[in-house]
Amino acid sequence: MRRTIPLLLLGAAATAPLRAQSMADYARCQRVFTDAAVRSAFEQQVQREPTTTMGHFAAGCLDAARRAFKDAAAHFEQVMRADPRSTAAFTMYGNVVGAFLPSAGLVDKARYAPRLRTALETAITLDGTNVDARWGLMQYYLSAPGFAGGDKAKGRAQAEAIMALDAWRGTWARVDAGEASRDRAYVVRALTEATRAWPDSARPWLALADAHLAGGDAAAAWRTVEGWMLQRPGLAAQQYGLGLVSAGAGERLEIGEASLRAYLAGSRRRGDPGVAEAQFQLGRILERGGRRGEARAAWQAALGADPAYKPAKDALARID
Repeated sequence: MRRTIPLLLLGAAATAPLRAQSMADYARCQRVFTDAAVRSAFEQQVQREPTTTMGHFAAGCLDAARRAFKDAAAHFEQVMRADPRSTAAFTMYGNVVGAFLPSAGLVDKARYAPRLRTALETAITLDGTNVDARWGLMQYYLSAPGFAGGDKAKGRAQAEAIMALDAWRGTWARVDAGEASRDRAYVVRALTEATRAWPDSARPWLALADAHLAGGDAAAAWRTVEGWMLQRPGLAAQQYGLGLVSAGAGERLEIGEASLRAYLAGSRRRGDPGVAEAQFQLGRILERGGRRGEARAAWQAALGADPAYKPAKDALARID
């Protein structure tokens, strides 16, 4: 059953001595989503002390795992008001509000958006190394309208701060910031640096090729994948990369098709694109070659691998 807090109680003080939730508590909260033992421990804590800060924090984590995001926000707000040192509660509040705000109505947007921004700013003030809070604040700055505090420059500043703390996450923060401001050169620089830092990881190479395609530079996309193959030969995801560029550029369709079929037939490493992604790119190549029936079958196979895969759903809707 969901636990809700009457609005009149949101400012009430906890009935037990305060203990600021740490980032260790935040990490445990994240584990509620996947770890049954942690979830059970949090449920027991709520039963033992439902009105303490730790009880509300545990209840918020449980509601977040159930996707009852507004209920979770109410619990974390209770903790934030009672314990202004709880960087974990401020961060989790930002997480759960950020989860429902994009699809919220205007009234909820007006109510929650400033609270989300303030919560994440507070979390960073309490702990400047809090990458999750910086990530959430960056996304807010990048997506919110200017009158609500959106600011692409501030979003980029958070991306650079994340980069200084965690180079891997900072790379993808830079990509998001660059794409939000339509700065293709910034995105390409970030991804080029990432291919040098992690030459065996498929994700930066594929993202770099895709960035070149998005910028209309198919030749650079081909050079990216071919350079990767020369530098680190024999990686399965390189076959996907050839198919990706072929599908995006509409070139070398036979090579792209053969590469994707080989990729689908072979073994893949953890972190490589999945079956749904490969079947989707194969369908794009087949459609470009005028083989719409086979393209439809490929996109249906993509949905068979991942029923929620939106690009394949959209492709089928377009041709049916």
